[in-house]
Amino acid sequence: MILQIIYLNKGHVFSDQDWFDFLDLVSEAIESNEEDRKKLVNEIYGASHITKLIYQCPKCGQLYIDDQQSGELCLFSPDSKVNKRLLESAYGSAWKGFLSAYWKDEIEEWQEHKGMIFPIVNINLENEKLCWDDREEFKKAYYSLFENLKGKNILRSSTLKINGKKVHDWSEDEQA
Repeated sequence: MILQIIYLNKGHVFSDQDWFDFLDLVSEAIESNEEDRKKLVNEIYGASHITKLIYQCPKCGQLYIDDQQSGELCLFSPDSKVNKRLLESAYGSAWKGFLSAYWKDEIEEWQEHKGMIFPIVNINLENEKLCWDDREEFKKAYYSLFENLKGKNILRSSTLKINGKKVHDWSEDEQA
């Protein structure tokens, strides 16, 4: 469950100067001819170098900003009570997230379980079992959670891999 918390409490921050550079990249991609557009779209996806990562502690609300220029993680501590979900999507619980699951028959020494399910969505899944050692139960749990999240229309994509082989791959883009 830690991965879900980290993902939901993480964001990207643009400075105003970089925001306008980013918007220029988007405008260029929209207005370009077909051949150049693919290159420009890749540049947009690669624009993370002009953002700073920001994390919010879900317990105390403190913000940590990754200053890429200095390589330091800078702390901002609010003086008053703060919303501890500041970095949640503007769509709230309707944000469309991701579901990934991995099973390995032969696990590494550092691994505790053969199967793990990683739901990254904006709804509470605290009571969901995410680690498994029975392959069939793991698959049932994955498909059940997949259908549940898909039915709520809060899933962007889902992948199940068993021993490195993709056995289920779903994307809402491919369904349209």
